[in-house]
Amino acid sequence: MATWTDYGPGRRRRRVRHPGAGQATARARGSARAARPGQRWLNNWHAKRQLARLLREGGDLDEAIQILRALADAGDRYAAQQLTELLYEHGHLDEAIQILRALADASDQDAARQLAWLLRKRGDLDEAEQVLRVLADAGDQDAARQLAWC
Repeated sequence: MATWTDYGPGRRRRRVRHPGAGQATARARGSARAARPGQRWLNNWHAKRQLARLLREGGDLDEAIQILRALADAGDRYAAQQLTELLYEHGHLDEAIQILRALADASDQDAARQLAWLLRKRGDLDEAEQVLRVLADAGDQDAARQLAWC
C-alpha cells in the first residue's frame, strides 16, 4: 500500500512498504551497535540514520524519532532536518519549527527555507516573510521568489 506525504509546494514523495524491511531493520540495528572503533562516528551516524529511515518505513515512529533526536542533539544537521520532517508529518508542527529555528539561527539556509514554509503552514505569514526576507537580502533567489507568494 502506498501513501503520499506532502513536503512543500509541488514536492511529494511516495512511500511504499517493502517486504524485506524487517530484515533490513535488524541488519541496520546491528551496524549501528557494532561500528568499528576507528570509524565509530561515521559508521554509527550513518547506520543510525539508516535505522531511523527503516523504522519510519516500518511504522515504528517513536523509535525513529528517538534515534533522530539523539543524532540531532549530537550535532547531525541532516538528522535534525529528517526529524523535523517526521515531526511535521505526524502533527508536531511546533516542535518541528523549534528545531528548524535553531538550525536557521546557526546559518543553515535550507533549514531557514523549510522553517518559512512551516511557518506559512501554521499561519504565521509575517514571521515566514521575515525569515525569507533575511535570506533574500543575503542573495538567496529562491527565498526572493517565495517572498512573492507571501
